[in-house]
Amino acid sequence: LCFNNVQHSQSKHIGIRYHFINEHVENGVIKLYFVNTEYQLAGLFTKALGRERIEFLINKLGMRSFMPETLKQLTDEVDE
Repeated sequence: LCFNNVQHSQSKHIGIRYHFINEHVENGVIKLYFVNTEYQLAGLFTKALGRERIEFLINKLGMRSFMPETLKQLTDEVDE
């Protein structure tokens, strides 16, 4: 649909959201890029992942992962 704006019976449900985004792409407001699965950061929030994968994505997002002991220490410091 992105490259060939032809209506099919299977695509009727897409509707307004598709056309809104498509209009913004055509006007240059939004630019679409392919993102390989390895770098798809949203996977952290939408999939069950292994520990290594979670650590990799957390790092790419600029987040930090804390061990439970560290979290307890930090909350204890805030409570003081």
